[in-house]
Amino acid sequence: MTEVELPTGDTVAIELELDPDVRARATDDPLAPDDEIDLLRYLVYLGAAYLEAERVADYAEIHRRFGAVGGKAAVLRFHFAEAARAYAAEQRAAAANDRYAGTYGLILERIEQEIAVRERRIANLEEALRR
Repeated sequence: MTEVELPTGDTVAIELELDPDVRARATDDPLAPDDEIDLLRYLVYLGAAYLEAERVADYAEIHRRFGAVGGKAAVLRFHFAEAARAYAAEQRAAAANDRYAGTYGLILERIEQEIAVRERRIANLEEALRR
């Protein structure tokens, strides 16, 4: 049995351009996303699955044994990663909202304190005028 090496957690940012022929072929894939950026990430996941498969064994042998299983697994990993990205974005938005709410609460307290100081000054002035 061949041991499979799991990928490291390292990420690399690269600029990709989508070939029009690849874009046309992607429209035939019912699981491929419509958004250009999502489609690029989808193709990267799919390509990584095929490269890993070719590294482990002969491509023809893999295709004969597993057929589209590797591609489907890549599709599942893609959709999982997209869901994780969306969840992380929601968490960041919620944290930002909490920070803003806390900030507004502090501003409200300071405004109320300033109003109280000015009300005391007015009361003192009115008391002084009555004398």
